[in-house]
Amino acid sequence: MEGHAAPEATQRTFSIEDPASLISDGICYAPPRNKTPKVAVIGAGPAGLCAARYLFAEDSGFTGVVFEQKDTIGGTWVYTDEIGKDKYGQPIHSPLYHGLISNLPKEVMEYTDFPYDIQDKSYLTSEEVLDYLNKYTDHFNLRQHIKFNHLVKRVSPVGKTWSLTALDLATNIEHVSLYDAVMVCSGPTSIPVYPLIEGLARFSGKQLHAKSFRRAEAYKGLRVLVIGLGPSGMDITYKLLPHAKQVILSHKFESLKHVTFPLSLIVKPAAASMSDSTVTFVDGTSEEVDVVIHCTGYTYNFPFLTKECGLVVNQYVSPLYLHLFNIEAPSLAVLGLPRIIPYYYCVEYQAKAFLAFLRGDAELPSQEEMMKITEDDIKGKLESGTRKKDIHRMGKLTKEYFESLQKLANLPPIPEVRYNIFFDAFKRVVADFEGFRYGHYKILDDENFEVEILERPEPPAEIEEVVVEAAREEEILDNGNGGLLEEIDENLKKEDEVPQEVLEVESRVVELESHVVEE
Repeated sequence: MEGHAAPEATQRTFSIEDPASLISDGICYAPPRNKTPKVAVIGAGPAGLCAARYLFAEDSGFTGVVFEQKDTIGGTWVYTDEIGKDKYGQPIHSPLYHGLISNLPKEVMEYTDFPYDIQDKSYLTSEEVLDYLNKYTDHFNLRQHIKFNHLVKRVSPVGKTWSLTALDLATNIEHVSLYDAVMVCSGPTSIPVYPLIEGLARFSGKQLHAKSFRRAEAYKGLRVLVIGLGPSGMDITYKLLPHAKQVILSHKFESLKHVTFPLSLIVKPAAASMSDSTVTFVDGTSEEVDVVIHCTGYTYNFPFLTKECGLVVNQYVSPLYLHLFNIEAPSLAVLGLPRIIPYYYCVEYQAKAFLAFLRGDAELPSQEEMMKITEDDIKGKLESGTRKKDIHRMGKLTKEYFESLQKLANLPPIPEVRYNIFFDAFKRVVADFEGFRYGHYKILDDENFEVEILERPEPPAEIEEVVVEAAREEEILDNGNGGLLEEIDENLKKEDEVPQEVLEVESRVVELESHVVEE
C-alpha cells in the first residue's frame, strides 16, 4: 500500500507550560505536591485505556493526554488485512490474525469495574474483545483525551519533568511538550524474534513471522512448517489443518510428548538446518516444505525512550521496581510487562499503584532499597533456571505480584476465584488444545467456580473455498521472503543488544503450563 509522500523536513512546534522547569535540578522522582500533575500516556490499547480511565476520573487530581499511533483504540485487538507498513509509512504492529479467539476466558480478561455483557460463553472472538474495549472507552468518556495518529518519537528527562516529542502523522508536524509523569503502555509485541537455524537464508521457500500471518485460506494446497509451540504456534497450526496440503509443527519440548495432536499433523522436534526446500530436524529426519511460519515470539522494544531515561531494554527491561516503576526516575512507569498473568487486572492494579504514588498516597522505598530488591529478585530467578527473557514472567508468582501492588497502594485483594479460574484455564489448554475453548466458566462465589462444556458445532462436510482478502499476505507468498531476511539481519547486527539466546524459538506459555500442572 502506498504511503503519503512526506515533506523534505519535518516541522516542529514546542510548547512548555513551565519554562523554568527546563533548568531545574534533580531527577524526575515525583511531581510537586502543590501542582496538578500533567501525565502522558503512550498507547490506547488495554493498558493505556485503563491508565486513562483512572487518570481522568472525576477528582483524580491529574491532567494529561493519551498518544495513539493508530486512528482507533484497541491496540493489538484491532484487526487489519494489511501487513508491513501503513499509509503513513509506519510499521504495522498488530499480530492479530483472522478468526482469532482468546486463549483465556473472559472471567480473567476484564477490568474489575466493567464486566462483559456476554454471558453465554467464556472464550471470545477478537471482535468481541474489541467491542468490549470500545464500550469501556465510551462508558468512561476517554476518546476526548486521546490524540489519534500521533507517534511518540522521543521521551527524555528535562530537569524534574519529561520532554515528549510526538509526530502528528496526518500533518507530519512534531510537537514537543513537557509532562510531570509518563505511563508507557505501548506493549511489548512489536519486534519479532526469529530462531537461529543453520541455512535459514538459503531456504528457497517462503518465510514469515506469525506477526504477518492473517488468513489460513492463503495457504491452501501448500506444505507449511510452523516453528514454535506457544499460543500462536498452536493456534495457527490448527487453523492451517483444514486448508494446507500438509502441516508440520516443530517444537523443542521433550516434556510435551504426552500431548495428543490430530493424526493429520506431523510433529517434529526443533529444526536444525534448512537448504533449498528441505528442513532437517535435530532427530535427523527431514521434510520438504513450501512455507515456514516462525511463531517464535517478540522482544521488548521502546525506541522512543532515550538512554537518559535510565532504562536498559534488552532481554528484559531494567531497572524496574515491581516490573513497573523506573527506579532511576519513578515518575516514568512501564505498564503491561508481566506475562502469564491476568493481563487486565495487571494493568489496572499497576495504573492504580502508579497514580497513587504520584498523588502521594503510596510511598516507594528508597532508590537503594528498590534497586536491591529488584536485583535480588532477578538474581534469584536466574539462579533457579529462569531465562533472562522470562524475567517478567509471573505464572505461579501471579498472586504474590498482585499482593505487592495491593500492599503498596492499599488496593483491595483480587477474589480467589479469579486466580483459580486463571490456573485452571492453563491446565485445560494443555489437556485439550482443540477443545478447551468450549469450556464455559461460571463463578459461584469468591472462591469457587464450575465449568460447563458447551456443545461443539458439527464440522462442515466440505470446506467452502474462500476468496482470500489478505492480498498483502499473498504478496509475501508470491514474492518469496520479502524483507524477512533483512529483518533477521538487523537482529543479528544487534547481537550486543539482543544475545543469541533471545533469538531461540519461543514457547513461554507452554513452559509455564507444565509448571502449573506440576504445581
